[in-house]
Amino acid sequence: WYSYFYGLKYDNMSFGRYACSVEMGGYEAYADYPEYSFIDGIGTMCHEFSHVLGLEDHYDTNYEEDGQSNDPDIWDVMSGGSYQNKSRTPVGYNAFERYTLGFLGTLNYINEEKEYTLNALNTSNEALRLNTKVNKEYFILENRQQSRWDQYLPGHGMLIWRVDSTNTSVWTNNKVNCNPNHNYFELIRAKNGTGASASDPFPGSGKVKEINNETTPSLKTWSGKESDWIISNITESNKVIKFNVLGEMVELESDNEPFESLDITTEDATGLQGVFCKWDLTAATIEATTGYGNGNRVVKINRYGTLTSSKIRKPIKEVTFKFWNAGNNSTTVYFATSTDGGTTWNNQKEASANATKVNVSGNSNVELKYVLDETEPGTLFRIQNKPMTSNIENYIDDITVVYNPGEELPEDNPGTGIQQIYATGAVDNKASQMYNLSGQKVNPSYRGIVIINGKKVINH
Repeated sequence: WYSYFYGLKYDNMSFGRYACSVEMGGYEAYADYPEYSFIDGIGTMCHEFSHVLGLEDHYDTNYEEDGQSNDPDIWDVMSGGSYQNKSRTPVGYNAFERYTLGFLGTLNYINEEKEYTLNALNTSNEALRLNTKVNKEYFILENRQQSRWDQYLPGHGMLIWRVDSTNTSVWTNNKVNCNPNHNYFELIRAKNGTGASASDPFPGSGKVKEINNETTPSLKTWSGKESDWIISNITESNKVIKFNVLGEMVELESDNEPFESLDITTEDATGLQGVFCKWDLTAATIEATTGYGNGNRVVKINRYGTLTSSKIRKPIKEVTFKFWNAGNNSTTVYFATSTDGGTTWNNQKEASANATKVNVSGNSNVELKYVLDETEPGTLFRIQNKPMTSNIENYIDDITVVYNPGEELPEDNPGTGIQQIYATGAVDNKASQMYNLSGQKVNPSYRGIVIINGKKVINH
């Protein structure tokens, strides 16, 4: 057993966390017969002292009280792995435990399409991390081979662990894997089995060579958000794991705003109807192109000017636009998003600069790209400049928005009155989402004019 308590004293000596352990092996019913029992090896001591270091239990600590979890079993010293070879050869720490304790040598991120290589963890001390679309939920990939402390593992190959640290309390209260419907430290078994088997690793005895959003198990988050990546062609040769990472093929929609349909303006303007949204211009105007911009129209933005979109109906994945600095001095460009109608703004990082502010030198032009991790329908975005001097000429054109698949807001009514009502009386609203005229989702009991599938309907 172990203690987390501090301030303990014995013989006038103070000490902190400690572990004390010994276990008998064999059968409890024959504990009084030495020939049927034996003193365990160091496994229990290793497990309990790991608590002193700061690790939690990874087995189901309340057992069947809330249902039995499919915990990591003997793949993990903090689960059942302390008992291997009569506890004389407990399994080594996995990559997550090494990372948590601060002695994992290399943890590289999977963030591009290429072939990746993993050497055996117990000799290379290396692993890979694959982030998800949920903050603090990610996957750890490691290569486990049956040698040294891992020689009594049930198999060999690439293990994939899901780490979910979104709920702090389950970790601090040592209930990491007590919920069988949501383990917070989960071994992703290649064949989706239970217990411990040679088919758990990839490719393993099950010869599983791919994992993606559609496989079972998959790379989706607990909440069902899909990964941007496919892991394929997983092979093992001479104890080395290799695999390919490809971008998940998702058909994405996009829109482009060339400003060609907008009239020329001479002062600040609001609500200018563009291709996919309305535009507000502060210290900015729509002008005819004269060497800067493309086509016949371009946005000229003066010092500290802003170009702001209305609410974008679909969740945004990325935004690109072209920016010209026709002055002699440099200017700084900012791109920000707002999810509360423009009350607060969050500056976003430009992809190539990896910074929220981009300096554009005088007499030059750039194409800027902003990749957004996750946005809600109804997000606004804003482009702003902060030049060094007041005598500036900055231009914006060709704004392209790429959307993530997902729920979207109903289309805005460009007019000021009700253009058409498609139905009256009771409405079958069970199958579709309902919105009021402000674009807010409402429940079926809402009475009045609502929008269903893009059509205005009287619900009463």
